[in-house]
Amino acid sequence: MSAMHSFVRKKKEKKKREKKRKKKKKKREKKKKKKKKKKKKKKKKKKEKKKKKREKRKKKKKKKRGNPRFMV
Repeated sequence: MSAMHSFVRKKKEKKKREKKRKKKKKKREKKKKKKKKKKKKKKKKKKEKKKKKREKRKKKKKKKRGNPRFMV
């Protein structure tokens, strides 16, 4: 009896898990559809920002590179 009960419970849990998985999949697909339109513009901006940041970092490194003992 108890073995049968656990078997039934496991089956129910499996069904629940699969339902959740399906819901998540639907949500993910909806998000993808929404995002597709906007994505292209954002990527360009991000690349430009990254370039600027990289250039700033390079400038900072160049300033710090000299040995302070010899700078006097």
